[in-house]
Amino acid sequence: MFCEAMMKKYTIIIFAILFIVSCNKIKRVKPEEIKCYGSDPLSNTAYIGSDSEFHYFTYFKGKFSGKWKVSKKDLILNFEFPYNKGGCYILRRDKSGKLKPIIIEKTQNEVASPNGETAGANSP
Repeated sequence: MFCEAMMKKYTIIIFAILFIVSCNKIKRVKPEEIKCYGSDPLSNTAYIGSDSEFHYFTYFKGKFSGKWKVSKKDLILNFEFPYNKGGCYILRRDKSGKLKPIIIEKTQNEVASPNGETAGANSP
């Protein structure tokens, strides 16, 4: 009886550890597999940085979330910053299917570009 209780306790602990480890796993995907879920707090996709080999992304879709990584050889981004340094860009796809950061309006006449510069709203 004591062995059964100990076995049950260790089984629960092992499953809890496996669940936590699997939740933190970063899945490697191809660029076309990145889904843009929107830009609201409960449903979005964001670029969270790059290292020497990969670009990293995170997503939230209702109560589901996760992280993706894409080889830099497979995807060229013009808005990189170091991974794990904080910050993110919420993403969308343009008409050609390329990933683009959503531009956040600073004022009615100015918008912030991903590199922090400002440009007129009618500027390219």
